[in-house]
Amino acid sequence: MAIFIFFLGTIAFAYFSWRYAIVNPRRQGPYRFVVFEGILALVLMNDKAWFNAPGSTVQIVSWIALALSIYLAIAGFGLLRSRGRPQGHFEYTTVLVTDNVYRYIRHPMYASLFLLATGVALKQPTYWPAIVVFAIVVVAVYMTAKAEEQDMLATFGAAYAAYMKTSKMFIPFVL
Repeated sequence: MAIFIFFLGTIAFAYFSWRYAIVNPRRQGPYRFVVFEGILALVLMNDKAWFNAPGSTVQIVSWIALALSIYLAIAGFGLLRSRGRPQGHFEYTTVLVTDNVYRYIRHPMYASLFLLATGVALKQPTYWPAIVVFAIVVVAVYMTAKAEEQDMLATFGAAYAAYMKTSKMFIPFVL
């Protein structure tokens, strides 16, 4: 069953990842596809461990990471939609958003994906295949953000370059 779900997820991710990339090519599409595939693989690898030892420190940290992931995804998406004045797809903003959560981190939605992968990977933190997939997801999230920064520099120029100097990529005040 897990293989069938992975297959369906792959088809869905391919459709949504490339649908917009064909209309408006962007460099981060392939990396983002790897991120979503990796997170789906982590969910399927760890599906039986989600509620093991629910009071353990690792499980509590996992649930905190998952909750923060949801917050960042909603906040990032909402701000792009409401303040970015998107044309067509919500990612194609015409205004550089630099307030609220974007004041501290440039990529809250990619940070959300990192936290999602972290929360899911922590469900079985010693399962080595999940550790390998998690490492791939982390690299892919970073590469996605770097590719998007190139697009943002091309779109917003000096304003985005200045913004990069005042905010961090994923973790406020750190990274």
